[in-house]
Amino acid sequence: MSSLTKADVVIVGGGPGGTATAIHCAQNGLKVTLLEQAEFPRSHPGETLHPGIEPLLKRLGVAEQVLNAGFLRHPGHYVEWQGEREFQAFGEDEQGPWLGFQAVRSQFDSLLLEQAQTLGVQVLQPCRALEPLVNQGQVQGLNTTLGPIDATFVVDAAGSCQWLARKLGLKTTPYSPPLRAYYGYVTGECPERDQAPLIISDAEGWTWIAKVEHQRYQWTRLSFDRQPDAHWQPKDLANLCPEGKARAVDVTWRLVNPAAGPGYFLVGDAAAVLDPASSHGVLKAMTSGMMAAHLIVQSVQGEQLQPSPARRYCAWLRTNFYHDLIHLQGFYAPILSVLSSAPTLQSASL
Repeated sequence: MSSLTKADVVIVGGGPGGTATAIHCAQNGLKVTLLEQAEFPRSHPGETLHPGIEPLLKRLGVAEQVLNAGFLRHPGHYVEWQGEREFQAFGEDEQGPWLGFQAVRSQFDSLLLEQAQTLGVQVLQPCRALEPLVNQGQVQGLNTTLGPIDATFVVDAAGSCQWLARKLGLKTTPYSPPLRAYYGYVTGECPERDQAPLIISDAEGWTWIAKVEHQRYQWTRLSFDRQPDAHWQPKDLANLCPEGKARAVDVTWRLVNPAAGPGYFLVGDAAAVLDPASSHGVLKAMTSGMMAAHLIVQSVQGEQLQPSPARRYCAWLRTNFYHDLIHLQGFYAPILSVLSSAPTLQSASL
């Protein structure tokens, strides 16, 4: 157990936010321990990645691995939002159209975790965090199922359960009524969706459909007033074979405050949640992880920052959250005007 006793940074969660934090810290010479409670490869919803993620992948040293992984690529997506269906391209440059990724998360997450291990990150898997170690208001490590770990900083990257926020009694502010997104997979052929994903609105919410692998498609459904029937599938996929039951996730818009403090940082959904219509979930998780890591490195290396690293991170996170929140409210405006729940969403204050 002695090998677990001390680290510069201990990170809870081996998804993109946690591994991005770990990799950036390790690249700068910090001693990092990462806890992941599940064995890899683990099942996780697929993810549409914006082309803007490529510079982050290069910085983390995994661009070549991701490009060689064989993920489906697409130049944009179709949008039908209370009007005509139109194709929205990501853009292009002299090299040609920008292409997003339809990442298989079990594979994508494993590539990032392998890069962290290559850089010397100690990965404890399976291992679960039990309690933060707190002394006079300062988080100084964790108790885990494999024993205690002392650390200068603790990073919660364990997702929307917001584990550390609950343990520390931090305030979580909702910015929407309760929202749940349902998702499922089907197998077969749907040629209309093979070129690019689609998001389409209706009288009750919206549906997202994307091809994720050969003869495999994922759908996501968010309804404002009721959950879909147990056997519901989008019309485009009605004749395809479902893979098990649909699953649900809490996507109520919410922000933890403060998302950083004495000895801790929250990244990705552990800090802030917006529903999938905001897109860029993995991109946001990785950027927040890299920002937290940047500030941790400066602090560990003895740089005197004013304002403090925690205050800098909180200000950065709030600015980005409110920017995305305003964009999402504008995105919803055309359908909110015909929904009974519209005043609740539209009145979500900053």
